[in-house]
Amino acid sequence: MTTPKKPSESLMSFSKGDVLMREGDPSGDLWIIRSGSVEVFRERRGIKIVLAVLEAGEMLGTMTAITGGPRCGSVRAVTDGSATIVSEDQVQGLVKGLPSWAYKFVKDLVGRV
Repeated sequence: MTTPKKPSESLMSFSKGDVLMREGDPSGDLWIIRSGSVEVFRERRGIKIVLAVLEAGEMLGTMTAITGGPRCGSVRAVTDGSATIVSEDQVQGLVKGLPSWAYKFVKDLVGRV
């Protein structure tokens, strides 16, 4: 008996106000915003600091998908929208398929951000 594999990509819809991920969550999948917008933020001493507003064509989770570290910020939907979710396994397979020097280069660049 074989175990079904998790699909490598899936489409997810979100609604204005939805919290899509939280700072400190374990690493995870890569999100490509297809429609709508989201804000990436941190909270410090009860104050919300908006780090970025991302829209269609932009990505979430690139750092954690490559480094395996925890989420660096929280993400909330500013509008209704959708995103393509690319599994962490698929991202890891892609970067690990690079020559070792290129993988180290990409990981170093992401780590510096």
